[in-house]
Amino acid sequence: MEAERRRLARELHDGVVQELGWIRSAALRGASGQEIASAADRALDEVRAAMSSLAASMDEPVAEAVGRAVGGIADRYDLRLSTSLDPRADVPAAHRTDLVRIAGEAVLNAARHSDCEALEVSLVPGRLRVQDDGVGFDVPEAGTRGHGLVSMRERAEEMGAELSVRSAPGAGTAVEVVW
Repeated sequence: MEAERRRLARELHDGVVQELGWIRSAALRGASGQEIASAADRALDEVRAAMSSLAASMDEPVAEAVGRAVGGIADRYDLRLSTSLDPRADVPAAHRTDLVRIAGEAVLNAARHSDCEALEVSLVPGRLRVQDDGVGFDVPEAGTRGHGLVSMRERAEEMGAELSVRSAPGAGTAVEVVW
């Protein structure tokens, strides 16, 4: 129970608290309504993800949890989503939320930033892959300033997994976690 409380505190800190802090500072510096509204949307997405994580049964197969998480985001952003989720894929219970959140963050980043039309999410034993057909980006340039990329890397490290992000301007993006 104590581990779950710490996990929840991290979820709130890494997501909702970060976005609310940004909204506050943006409002104080006179940011545009559009900037603040975009940050509020991100905070709402974070709250939804945390609520979904809390509501999910720990007995739910990780493939179903990943499918539910990425499907909800794709629906909200009206994206075409193709999934291939092997029910044999599994991770230790302590890292289940990390994997689901990485998948959700990868889809959310694609929805917000890639101008993609379609996403593919695959999960097989030992590997998660999220691929979009969007505009792509320069990975080295974005690697340290995007909160989502940093969060995905930290979660993968906690799992003892490797996260790779492959992208280039005009070439879409692939996020892969191997454990």
